[in-house]
Amino acid sequence: MKKNLFLLFAFVAISFVACSDSDDAPSFVPPASGVNMTELCQKDGVLYGFLSEYDANWNQTIVHSSYNTATGAVAKPWLADGVSSPYKLFAAGDYICITTSDYVNDGDVNLFTTDGRLLTNFTAGVGPRRGVIVGNDMYVLCEGLWGYNNAVLTKYNLNDHSVVRDCFMQQNGVGLGDTANDICVYGSKMYITVANDNVIWVTDKEARVIEKIETAAQPRYLASAGGKVYATYYNGNVARIDTTACAVEATVAVGRNPEQLCVADNKLFVANSGGLDYPNYDKTVSVIDIPSFTEVKKIEVATNPANILTADNGFVYLVSLGNYADVPNTLQCINPYTYEVTNLTESN
Repeated sequence: MKKNLFLLFAFVAISFVACSDSDDAPSFVPPASGVNMTELCQKDGVLYGFLSEYDANWNQTIVHSSYNTATGAVAKPWLADGVSSPYKLFAAGDYICITTSDYVNDGDVNLFTTDGRLLTNFTAGVGPRRGVIVGNDMYVLCEGLWGYNNAVLTKYNLNDHSVVRDCFMQQNGVGLGDTANDICVYGSKMYITVANDNVIWVTDKEARVIEKIETAAQPRYLASAGGKVYATYYNGNVARIDTTACAVEATVAVGRNPEQLCVADNKLFVANSGGLDYPNYDKTVSVIDIPSFTEVKKIEVATNPANILTADNGFVYLVSLGNYADVPNTLQCINPYTYEVTNLTESN
């Protein structure tokens, strides 16, 4: 009898562990129909994006879509109120933000609800591309024109809708610099990359400069994990920033001209675009083990990978932009545990 009870308890325990492991493991749910994007962001497990294409006469066609990574549901379009000639897309707080830009004049930031309703918009600067929320303020990074030294940081108050253009200049008496690319908030600080000046600014949450990090190459995009901030360098490296010393403490080589990066399963996934090598673009994603800060794998993906993020289901989603001619853009999903790559675009 005692032996039978022991076996029964052992079986129940094994079954419970097996069920727990299965429940805890992330699951990939493919989209119910094909979905394609050139810009994307993620909020609450839903990918929001748009596909921007041009015909032979350079007439722009925009298709807005969303993909629920938990249910597979696809909505086209997800917008109730459209935006003509959208430029960039990012999630900030409760909002999905679509920016506009003609690359010369100041562009707008349009704040949408997740069901596609336009709440408000404001003018930010030339080329608004990224945004973060700090308290009741939204900071929007505007890249400016390459070579014109006119990047700005604009602060928008979500309560009274006031706009402070170039708040970085107001706080510090100097401009951001030439061609700003990315901004992130980590801990008590903000980090801003300015590519053409080879600079990463470290500020407090009021945009007051704490440190100016001079880099060895053009810094592009940022990610954070485990008390560190990581930045892609366009010369083929990823830098690790000590957030206490506000200094680069190590770099690791990846692929050609890396763009965005994200964190999944205690690893960095880095999109190696090869963007300076037209038409021979790169087609790999580098995997960096965070504890050892070494590249452990290169995953082959579609041509010219650029935009990458980790969704709430733990999987990595990647937009590769193709060669802007006969190789189209592609949306793919990467399993961060097995490195399996799945195509999600309409043509697959």
